[in-house]
Amino acid sequence: EKRRRDVATGKTKLRGDYGNHRKRARIHGVAYEPGITVEKLVKRDGNICQICGEPCDANDLRWGYSGPLYPSIDHIVAMANGGGHTWDNVQLAHIICNSNKRDLLEEELTEEVITHAKEQAIAYKCA
Repeated sequence: EKRRRDVATGKTKLRGDYGNHRKRARIHGVAYEPGITVEKLVKRDGNICQICGEPCDANDLRWGYSGPLYPSIDHIVAMANGGGHTWDNVQLAHIICNSNKRDLLEEELTEEVITHAKEQAIAYKCA
């Protein structure tokens, strides 16, 4: 499992835990709960992408730092749309699925978007 050492704390973390969520929460004027990490979401959500339902892969580093199946923090309601960086508004998602979802609201997240995300995840899995 690819990890990187946080030079400030000396702790190791999954790559992708170095987001700027605190800054974005302040910019958008939304709630921020510290301690939300990809690693904790992997445990909470059983390493399953909550958008497409397929397993995430922390070893997918085909882009160098991560890959399309790498786990990421997805905000159910995007911070830009007023959703906070809080435990009840975050879920685990593949980077590719999170990217496909963009800042769509839950009611805008059509079956077509979900199906497309799942097809891409499966295609990358087989590649």
